[in-house]
Amino acid sequence: MSRLAPVVFLLILLLAGGAGAREDGADRNPVWTLDEAVEQVEALYPGRILSARENDGEGSVRVFVVRILTENQEVRTLRIEQGTEVRR
Repeated sequence: MSRLAPVVFLLILLLAGGAGAREDGADRNPVWTLDEAVEQVEALYPGRILSARENDGEGSVRVFVVRILTENQEVRTLRIEQGTEVRR
């Protein structure tokens, strides 16, 4: 093994680690549970969670429905499919 191999390996690891980083700095991941959906909604939307529930979607896809009262006193209903990210 050459002396350069560990340096190249470390460089590859560092570059691969940054590949998933988002420009806006938010570290969001796909949602798999209702709690994760609520956490991500709270991080993206300033306001108060009014309700959160799980609905059965088409087939085996679960859908999380989160209602939030925004700072502008508007009620928003967000539907997040399991395995997707919450987006603004």
